[in-house]
Amino acid sequence: MSETAAIALPVEKIRAYCETQPIERLLVLGTDFDPWLRPDTQIGIAVDYKPGAVVTLLDMAGQEIDLGNIIGRPVSLNTSEGLRRGYPTDYVDGAKLIYAN
Repeated sequence: MSETAAIALPVEKIRAYCETQPIERLLVLGTDFDPWLRPDTQIGIAVDYKPGAVVTLLDMAGQEIDLGNIIGRPVSLNTSEGLRRGYPTDYVDGAKLIYAN
């Protein structure tokens, strides 16, 4: 984790959770490491699912809640593909890889 990170992530707990899900990669978006991040600010998380995994919006909502409980603050969960369509490339490219299977 970056020396200037505004939050400390429970990386091992996040990785253990990912092992129970069809998650291939999990990234925390780069702007979430800004030093001015407020305690109530959502953490942006991007995931890639394993090939062939069938993941519904309800599944993602559950993962968003679970990850928020693990991290201890609200989470905004999206796929990295979905983020690339709606955000500048550097927003996703600046993400920190937390889990890869």
